[in-house]
Amino acid sequence: MRGLLERVTTHVTTTLHIINNTNLQMKSRYTNPNEARDVNQPCHNRVTNALTLLEVIVVIAAIAILAFFFIYSSARQRINTSVVAPRISCINILKQISLSMRQWAIDHDDRWPWHVSATNGGAMEFAALGSPAPLFRPMSNELSSPKILVCPADTRTPATNFDILTSKHVSYFLSMDAVPEIPNAIVAGDRNLQIAGKPVKPGLFELTTNVSASWTHDLHNQCGNILFADGHVEALSNNVSQFIQRQGLATNRLAVP
Repeated sequence: MRGLLERVTTHVTTTLHIINNTNLQMKSRYTNPNEARDVNQPCHNRVTNALTLLEVIVVIAAIAILAFFFIYSSARQRINTSVVAPRISCINILKQISLSMRQWAIDHDDRWPWHVSATNGGAMEFAALGSPAPLFRPMSNELSSPKILVCPADTRTPATNFDILTSKHVSYFLSMDAVPEIPNAIVAGDRNLQIAGKPVKPGLFELTTNVSASWTHDLHNQCGNILFADGHVEALSNNVSQFIQRQGLATNRLAVP
């Protein structure tokens, strides 16, 4: 956009330069020393330094064009910021969730809470319920605050503490079948996942390799973020299916909030 403004400014400058040269030529025509001067000549033939009506119109039009592009550029920048900033924050949140999972796994034989029984501090018994909320709860110390479980682009309200945490306070699904040993396995991601154009309903959902997956408009303007077992996060648009096919799992059960 900056380059466009520079080009418009260049064109305006060139136009004004041409007008100025034309004006000088007109002045020289009326100030030719070889021509007799009549002090009583009409006023409209006298040389003046005032802008003509055409010049005024050109200047006003040029200013209007520059103002339009400036306002358009500013508005577009605000729109991009409102879309991009929450998505970047969401990526950082998923990375923090990944770090919390790794910290928790260090003390639990390299397993995540939904792979460890409740008697050993995990939440394996809650995995079949399809709600990610009780699966996050064992990591309360590592996560520090339940606010981290809500995407900045989501309208959901964070829970005030982990004791009252429900799926309504969570923006991210969790995988029940992904393990640290499979780096490309999908572990978590934005809840606005859809299959064959239909939003995935809350609960336990079986994600197979032959599905056509994409995102709804609910978050990130029909885009989404996915966390993988190796800890990296991908910002995806409509190319979700290829990552599902490459994850190395025939079926991946997702607990969707």
